[in-house]
Formats: sequence, C-alpha cells, structure tokens
Amino acid sequence: MQRIELEGKKYWRSDEKGKWADERNFVVDSDLQKKLNAAYELSLNPEKMDVLRLKSIADGFRKNGSNVLAVQYYQLAMKKATLFQRSFLLPCLAACYRAQGRPQDVIDLTVVSKQKYGEKVLSSALITVCGAAYCDLKDYDRAEKCCDRAYAMKGGTASEELKAVYARIRKETK
Repeated sequence: MQRIELEGKKYWRSDEKGKWADERNFVVDSDLQKKLNAAYELSLNPEKMDVLRLKSIADGFRKNGSNVLAVQYYQLAMKKATLFQRSFLLPCLAACYRAQGRPQDVIDLTVVSKQKYGEKVLSSALITVCGAAYCDLKDYDRAEKCCDRAYAMKGGTASEELKAVYARIRKETK
C-alpha cells in the first residue's frame, strides 16, 4: 500500500486497485488522481528499485490511466531487466503506447526487441498488442498474421485480448 500527503490531506492507494482514496476510503476524482500520481512519483527514487518494484509501480500508474508515468517506469525496468523479465514487461509497455495512440511505436518496439534480444523475448501477449496496433493502422493483413502467430504461441488457445483483435479484424474488413 502506498501513502502520500498532499496539501495537508492524506491519501492511500493499494497496488491492486491502482486508484487513490482519501482518509474516508472514497476514491478521488481523476484530476486529483493525476496530481497524486505526480506527487508520488517525485517521492520515489526509482534508480534504486528492482525490476519487480518498478513494474508494480508502473502497473499502478497504468491501471489509473497515467500512461506517461507508466511508460517511464516500464522503460526504466527494461534497462535493468533480464531477458525473461523483458518478455513480460514488453506487452505492458506496448499496451501503454497503444493507449497513448502510438501504434507505430508498438510495432517498432516489437521489431527492435526481436532484433536486439531474439525470439525468446516475444510473447503471445506482445504479438497480440502488435496485432491490435496494426489494426489501428488499418493494416489488417499484418494484424491477422500477428494474431495467428499469437494463437500458435499459446498452443491453439486465444486470450480474451486476442479474441477481441480477431473480432475487430472481422468487423473492420467486412
């Protein structure tokens, strides 16, 4: 649980919820959420944190819709991460890029990561986000190739996210 004091009032946030609440346990409005996130970020020393702590903080920012802060923490975690850790950080970072309306950055991240770290860093989740990014760019052929690959990587099972991308391709190519 994280706690912060701002303008004489105390607030808290649990990692699970990702939203700040006041002393009465009421979730505060989105403007105050952003102020509290910024204040909380300033109180941290991320250079001394390990990858899992950085990811946890980034996840909290992401759940709260603070994708700019989430990207910063995911990127810092990537610098410290092992190959295995990168495989679960990359889909999170890619999802933040998409949420910011940056589908080309998702594709670039996937391509560069594959070139830099090899196939082992690619996951079904990352390839699914990449497929959704191709949909954002109206490149449905590549989107479908990504989806097919993500499906194969999961041994013929589809996550809810992958099902949604397949459905989007069908809907937008009719």
